[in-house]
Amino acid sequence: MKRSLTLGRKLILVVAGLVFVVLLIQVSLSSLMVIQELDKNTKARLTIAGLAQSAFLKQQIKETGKDIEIMIAHSDLENAFTQLAFDDLNGLTRSAATLERFFSRIHRGKPRYRTIQVAPIKGRPILELRDGSTTHRYSALDTGEAVRYMTDTQAEIAHRAVQTGGWSLHSTALISHKGKPEGALWIVQSLDGTLTKTMANIEALDLHGVIVTTDGGVVARTKGLDDSTTQMLLTGSEEGWSQVSATLPALGWQLVLATHTSEAWGVVQRLVLAGAVSAFLLVIVLGFYIRSAIVRRLKGILRIINNMAEGKLTT
Repeated sequence: MKRSLTLGRKLILVVAGLVFVVLLIQVSLSSLMVIQELDKNTKARLTIAGLAQSAFLKQQIKETGKDIEIMIAHSDLENAFTQLAFDDLNGLTRSAATLERFFSRIHRGKPRYRTIQVAPIKGRPILELRDGSTTHRYSALDTGEAVRYMTDTQAEIAHRAVQTGGWSLHSTALISHKGKPEGALWIVQSLDGTLTKTMANIEALDLHGVIVTTDGGVVARTKGLDDSTTQMLLTGSEEGWSQVSATLPALGWQLVLATHTSEAWGVVQRLVLAGAVSAFLLVIVLGFYIRSAIVRRLKGILRIINNMAEGKLTT
């Protein structure tokens, strides 16, 4: 009897051990698959959000470029530089008045165009509208430098982000007269509203985001990101985060989106632990059940053997 029970216990231990190992491997593999799928879904979510949010700024730049193309094609723009070259002040005044009305209509449709200026390479501007009205207190825009840059790069339109209190988008188009660069058309608009909207959209997605310049300066970031966390995200050294980045080539900016993954991984780890505990309990329950069944059968067999030894051939 004792040998039978000892054999039963050994059998139970072997079966229970095998069942436990199989269940533990299954739980681990399932958890690994969940983690991989979760990481893939998180990356996809961040990528989609990054493309969507960077599109706001890209769209604003694209619309500005199209408006500049329309403005630069106005005949009085070239006439103004012709009259300036010949010192035709009356003609220049008439051309400037026509351009003023034209630019005012554009400003009414796009009030974000805070400043519209037409200026030669040297000398004072021909015309400037600020918030839709003509002003003679001209903005300090470096037309000569802009013309040199566009001539060197062979760019027809250039965009540059400038920080003066807030962030502004300075868009410039080259104005040529008889094939020779003579000046530039400027559009200056605030980016603060767009940046605020972009950060609000990112926060609404329960994500963290930061926009940085090429030299690492912070342009805008979502609430809850302090300086140290921001720098760790930018260097990729922050543990427990998943992140992606999107570039804004026209401005030289980079949008970095991130989300906490430590909480999600913690949930998976708790599921793994719960699965292991469940497997252990299941093995114990199965062990008792199988042990009882085997021992009961062995007892029956021993009883038959003992009866036969005593000459009792009936059960």
